[in-house]
Amino acid sequence: MEIGKYILILFKHVYLYRNLLGIIILFSFILWILLTFILCKWFKKNIIDNVHYFDYSPKSLKNLNTYGDLPIKNVYVVRESICTINSVFFDILTLNNYSRQINEYSKEIEDEYFFPKHTYLLVEVKMPNNCIKKIVIDKSPQLCITLYLKLYDNSEILKFNVKKKKITLRELLDNTRERIGGENFFNWNIFTNNCQLFTYELLNTFNMDTKKQKYQAFIDQSNFKERLGTLNDFTIHLFNCCTNIYSFLYSTLIEM
Repeated sequence: MEIGKYILILFKHVYLYRNLLGIIILFSFILWILLTFILCKWFKKNIIDNVHYFDYSPKSLKNLNTYGDLPIKNVYVVRESICTINSVFFDILTLNNYSRQINEYSKEIEDEYFFPKHTYLLVEVKMPNNCIKKIVIDKSPQLCITLYLKLYDNSEILKFNVKKKKITLRELLDNTRERIGGENFFNWNIFTNNCQLFTYELLNTFNMDTKKQKYQAFIDQSNFKERLGTLNDFTIHLFNCCTNIYSFLYSTLIEM
C-alpha cells in the first residue's frame, strides 16, 4: 500500500510539472545531438556511419532459437508505402524536397500512385506438426525477427521460388551475416544499408538472380533515392540520432 501511495504521488507531480518536464527532455535531446555531433567531428568519425547494434534483440533472439532450425518452405518480399510520420520527418530533414521529388518523379515515370516503399522478407517455415509458421525478417531500422505480421491496404507481396534451395531460417541469417559482416547485418543506414539493400542480401543467400527485371522493379527504388541529393553531415547525424532512439524504444517497449 505504501509503495502504491508513493507511485501515485510521483505520477501527480509528473502531471503537474509535465510542461516543464517536456521542456527539459527537449533541451536534453538537442544538447545530446549537438555534443555527439561535435565529438564525432573531433574524433573524425564518419558521420554517415550508424553503428548501434551488434546482436539480435532479446525477442528476436528468442524467435530465432524457437524457429531457427526449421526448414524454409516459401519466401515472399512484402513492400508497402512509407508511413505518414516518416514522410513528414523526411520532409523536415530535406526542407520539403522529399515530397517535391515524389511529385516530380511520379510525373516523370507516368505513375500517379508512386510512393517510396519499405520492403521486408516474409518466410514460411514448416513446423514438426506439418503446420506453417509465418516469420517476418525486417530492418526498419533495427533488425527484427518477429511473428507479428500486419498487412495494409497498400501492401504488395511477390513470391520467390526457393524450392531448389533447402535452407533453415538460422542458416539464412547466419550465411547472410557472414557474407556482409555483423556491422552491416545488424545496423541500418538510409543510403548505404537500408531495407531494400538488406532484402537483396537475404535473397542473394538463396542464390537468386535478383537482377531479373521483375525483381528489380519490385524492390529497387535507387533511382528515386538519388534524386534526394546528398544531405549535410549534421542532418545525417540528426537522422541517425532519431532512428537510434526509435530503435531503442521499439526493441524495449513495442517489439512483439
